[in-house]
Formats: sequence, structure tokens, C-alpha cells
Amino acid sequence: AEKVEMALEVCGQFEKKVVITGRDSGATGQEYTDYLLSWVNNPQLKSRWEEEVNKLASSSA
Repeated sequence: AEKVEMALEVCGQFEKKVVITGRDSGATGQEYTDYLLSWVNNPQLKSRWEEEVNKLASSSA
């Protein structure tokens, strides 16, 4: 569950390489799921997530 939460934050807030828009120019649910799962299975997930969270913390301080 922790990996899924981190992957959702990386995909939906930080990186945003694939976005579902509801239009034909946006990603399909399958494309977004594949993108999300690629992060869930990525060994760099935790370090990337921590890096992005630290950027947010330092910018709001």
C-alpha cells in the first residue's frame, strides 16, 4: 500500500508524464495504469518520492 501511495504521488503530483483528460488527446485508463505500475515496480520509487517531498518541504519553509 505504501508503494502505491508513493507511486500515485509521483505520477499524479510530481512527474505527470501521463495524464487522463477525458479527451481523445489524453491517456486512457490502461495507459495511466501501466504508468503507475511502472513506478510501483521501480526500485528508484522511494528515493524519487523522498526527493520530491523534500523539495516541497524546503519550498514551503
